[in-house]
Amino acid sequence: MAYIGASPPATALTASDIADGIISEAKMANDAISLAELKAGTDGEIISWDASANPVAVAAGTSGHFLKSQGAGSQPVFAAAGGSWSLLATVTADSASDSDANIDGHFTSDYKIYKLYGHDIVPSAGASLKYTVNRGGTSITAAEYIYSEGKQYMDAYPNHQWTTSSNVSNWTSSATATQVGEGDMVTTANRAGVLETTFYDPLNTTTYKFIKTQWSYHFLAGMRQFWNTCAIKNTAALSGIRFAMSTGNIGGTWRLYGIK
Repeated sequence: MAYIGASPPATALTASDIADGIISEAKMANDAISLAELKAGTDGEIISWDASANPVAVAAGTSGHFLKSQGAGSQPVFAAAGGSWSLLATVTADSASDSDANIDGHFTSDYKIYKLYGHDIVPSAGASLKYTVNRGGTSITAAEYIYSEGKQYMDAYPNHQWTTSSNVSNWTSSATATQVGEGDMVTTANRAGVLETTFYDPLNTTTYKFIKTQWSYHFLAGMRQFWNTCAIKNTAALSGIRFAMSTGNIGGTWRLYGIK
């Protein structure tokens, strides 16, 4: 700028000297913006871009959810972990104090099939494993259980072959609970039993419910394994299942999974 006489003294720029919106990207040095210069946001949100290529905040997700891509042209979202299996509940019981292991309130319309795995199952006394189903959180002890069971024995391992027996129960009589196994399970922790149970559409109100169980345990110097299929002679929806021993307490851990 032209001037007459001595040059004017230097004066520092102020914010009012710079018109709004005139600083372009080309005038910004690379790596010039630090976190301190970013505008404050909401804890848990992340930055993405919308369909018009404008920055947008993706809302924070539910605790335990993961960031899920929705493909090109869509913003990511927070969602439950993917995969066909979802862990819904873990229930533990102590054979020193618990008369049953109650897995209840976890059936939803999100799944038709459920898997339940039990391990470290130890009774307080030599007894048979049994179960009842729940409706609305209440154990059903009416004569609605029709079940069939098969078994294999190994009486003195490792020098004995499996022997097979069947028809422990039948399809013609109803019971107030389903029994799985016989009353000779040992009580020491290093001989704990394991089981796998499958539920088929427990919320269905049109048909009887099917439940299948495989149960293995030690007895004396051998092993036994049982497979049980039970039909619940009632079309009402189920809310859960309750495992117990025919006498005494039960210990162990059960994990329920929903399968999509």
